[in-house]
Amino acid sequence: PTYNCKLSGEATSGQMVTLVHAKDPDLEILKYLIVAGNDLQIFRIHPLSGIISLFNIVHLARPEPHVLNVSVSDGVHTSFCTVSVHVLLANRHTPSFSSNQLEASVEEGLPTGTYVTTVTAKDDDLGSNGKVTYTIPSDLMRSMFRVDADSGRITTEQGLDRESAAMWELPVLATDGAGRSDFSTVRVAVTDVNDNAPEFHFPEYHTCISANLTVDSAFLKVKARDRDAGPAGLVEYSIYNLQSKRVKHLFGINPQTGSIVLLQAAAQYEGQHFQFFVRAADNGIPPLFSDAAV
Repeated sequence: PTYNCKLSGEATSGQMVTLVHAKDPDLEILKYLIVAGNDLQIFRIHPLSGIISLFNIVHLARPEPHVLNVSVSDGVHTSFCTVSVHVLLANRHTPSFSSNQLEASVEEGLPTGTYVTTVTAKDDDLGSNGKVTYTIPSDLMRSMFRVDADSGRITTEQGLDRESAAMWELPVLATDGAGRSDFSTVRVAVTDVNDNAPEFHFPEYHTCISANLTVDSAFLKVKARDRDAGPAGLVEYSIYNLQSKRVKHLFGINPQTGSIVLLQAAAQYEGQHFQFFVRAADNGIPPLFSDAAV
């Protein structure tokens, strides 16, 4: 015969597991013995009563059952039975991330499905109690990122734009089979690419200058903004598409500030009208630029 029994993973040494019982028509004294399946001495059996109890619980917990072969003998005849002990795995541990805040980065503008990072939480329980499932508990964040429930691999759900959001704080839950969970935040920095040209505050600039304006005096300042970061966001100014050589020698521009200055005495040009263009170019690779008329 086979005895099937279940035992809590929280069981302690000395706890009864089950009772095996045999009858002898001759009413002889029967003796019980575990003859196989107990190499680690996890169980012991009382030789007269047939009570099986726990002895060494160190190796008790495991997904597969412990199968014991038990004999009973009256000194002449021997019979055998099988005892199958299913251990209900204990949930002693909560999933644990290595840190409650993790760092990652991803370049802006990359396609959906771009790899970001992989999160890992450890759970020392066995079986389903130790299986960790990862989720993102935020509707907004799920629209931007995806986490694989089994592996913890995080990818993008859409292209990211650094100028809209340079940093995302992504919450991730790790939950085991018994419902215990841990929480970590993945800070995803969106790194810049040169995808924005400088933008002038105005498409055209108009001004008048006095014929008495002194040489090297600034009379107009243009300004352009580049929303990119780093060198790609640094703007330099230049004058181009000049109408004539005299304009080239008459006006200059500070490449860093955008201040336009007079290079020659203006009196000789009194009453005249000049038009030229100012270019604002960034330092990205390749550089982007825009123009404004003056």
